[in-house]
Amino acid sequence: MKYISTFFMLAAALSFAVIGCGDHSGHDHGTEETAHDDHGDHGHGHGEGGVVVTLWQDGLELFAEWPPFVTGQSSEGILHFTSMETFKPVTRGSLLIKWAQREDTVKTQVVPAVTRTGIFVADIEPPAVGVYDLIFELNAPDMSGAVVVPFTYVYEDEESAHVPHAEHDGEGIPFLKEQQWMLGTETGLAEQRVLFANVRAPGELKPAGTRMSEVFAPFAGVLMPDHEYGAVRHGQRVRTGQPLAMLSPSPSADNSWYELLGEYRLAKSELERLQKLSDENAVSARRMQEAEQRLSVKLAQLTAALGGAELQDFNDGDPHFAIRSPRDGVIAHHAEAYGSFVEQGSRLFSIVDPSLIWLEVSVAAGDAKNIEDVQNACFTLGSSSELYYTADFESRVIASGSILDPETRRVPITFELKNPEGELKVGEFAQVYVQTAQGKEAVAVPRSAVIDDNGTPVVYVQKGGESFTRRVVSLGIVDGNWVEILSGVEAEERVVTEGAYKVKLASSATGEVGHGHAH
Repeated sequence: MKYISTFFMLAAALSFAVIGCGDHSGHDHGTEETAHDDHGDHGHGHGEGGVVVTLWQDGLELFAEWPPFVTGQSSEGILHFTSMETFKPVTRGSLLIKWAQREDTVKTQVVPAVTRTGIFVADIEPPAVGVYDLIFELNAPDMSGAVVVPFTYVYEDEESAHVPHAEHDGEGIPFLKEQQWMLGTETGLAEQRVLFANVRAPGELKPAGTRMSEVFAPFAGVLMPDHEYGAVRHGQRVRTGQPLAMLSPSPSADNSWYELLGEYRLAKSELERLQKLSDENAVSARRMQEAEQRLSVKLAQLTAALGGAELQDFNDGDPHFAIRSPRDGVIAHHAEAYGSFVEQGSRLFSIVDPSLIWLEVSVAAGDAKNIEDVQNACFTLGSSSELYYTADFESRVIASGSILDPETRRVPITFELKNPEGELKVGEFAQVYVQTAQGKEAVAVPRSAVIDDNGTPVVYVQKGGESFTRRVVSLGIVDGNWVEILSGVEAEERVVTEGAYKVKLASSATGEVGHGHAH
């Protein structure tokens, strides 16, 4: 038998643009058992009478083939094991083969190691004539589980074991397991689930109202890097009280900082000198009061000129003023260059705490009636197709407008999102899908399962381990990662969820792929 391995020239996958948002939690289908006695949907070289079985159980896919079992004779079994979690093949481990009747084990044998990636080749030794549960228990570091093949017959002789070879129906697409593993093909079930209609609207990620601070120049002067911390840059994380820059006051007539600061320091020094004399009763109380009043006046003048900045940011003997961060966060704005002259009131820095942000959405007036009692949404960022769900960020709706914005003529909705890891970046534009209350139960598949085949939505259904069928489908509600299937696929059918376009390419090369491989 000759092992055929075909490599496809893969074109860029066509993206069928369907998106929205909805329930994205995991779905447990329990144990799925589907056996296909296909007898040659892909001849693997056993000839007529070969048995082909595909089952999905206990987190494993078993695709197996063997000749009919005859008591007293061994039959070569080709056993492909795939993890249904990672869709990777088994690479190492052992296999226990058990024959059981009414929960009693009749016979066992061990295959100590994988023959080649993904495959055990075993000479299976059947027990006496009868009907059994044939059990394969896989024990491997990367995947383990048990797959039961029910109603497995052991015949008395080869003549009675003959099973007519079924003709290929001509519609199936052969796609070998080795090719599926190599190309990263994944599958999942079409599900019956509740889907919600969505309203599409633009949005933007902005700082939460209480999580942003602006830093302004308290007076005109030259902006310089801090002596200790150096220059800060856009995107840099800073701490509360950390110096961001030094501001050297202008000595011009319009900004007599040196004179005002000198008068304050002189008044402070005089009061400190008189306090020492007062401790020795060497100065009158009146003189002390006059010194305290003079310092108070100078302090008031200087504080007023600082515009609310802290006086302590002036160092004794140094006319430079330290510009400090008012909060922990990230530098979101730094427009003024170090070494430049800045006017009083110029915005120097914006500090954003990105651990809590707002997603501000603008819904078109015509869709406003469909978004009452909004709780959830999903969104993409920029040109990426990755879908984010507000629920994943412990979101809450803090504003849902009932009045049109007079400028945009849209209805604003604001979600507050927790973002402790900084996964979302302030300033990014979003395409938002606001979930409505209009839900319905429907058959749905992951949106990655639907591809655009020359304008026609198509899904590929897995009929056996190496056999697929192309289905034209009609689409309905789009809800996050799920798309409603109005026709073409039934619930519990297994569809290709990753790599559907590769199956499409395989369907156009079936003449080259052939229908067999040897192990």
